[in-house]
Amino acid sequence: MNIRSIKRRKSIKKSIINRYFSKKHMNSSGIMKQTDDISKVLSTFKTLAAAQVAATENGDYRKGNKAFKQVIKIIKYLKGLGRVSELEALLSDSNVGVRMFAAFGLLQTSPDIAVPILKEIAQREDIHSLTARTTLEEWESNTLIYPF
Repeated sequence: MNIRSIKRRKSIKKSIINRYFSKKHMNSSGIMKQTDDISKVLSTFKTLAAAQVAATENGDYRKGNKAFKQVIKIIKYLKGLGRVSELEALLSDSNVGVRMFAAFGLLQTSPDIAVPILKEIAQREDIHSLTARTTLEEWESNTLIYPF
């Protein structure tokens, strides 16, 4: 993969994120405007979750934090619609970040579904296992803060 194709892939990801989370898709308080196309919302969630874990793996905390904030906005949006259960469809995704953030979003309402996913991720030998393990520890001790 050459530099040009890497820049092109980054440009495509950025345009997808901007398309669904630009200011025209947000109201004045930064909350997503309602859309009936949940598949677009879930697709954007997948892109952002994957971008967040890639940024974490590469040590790019700025990109990671930005993607994390947008993932949380999507979870808030789905929760506001009463459709957070839509995240269940992402629990079998091949990307660890997509599975981890989907499980995090479901933890309040569907712990029986979310906890096994987080436990599986906690068994890995990478940075994401620490995130999953800490999330589970805080959830079990009732100290987990849900930003949505």
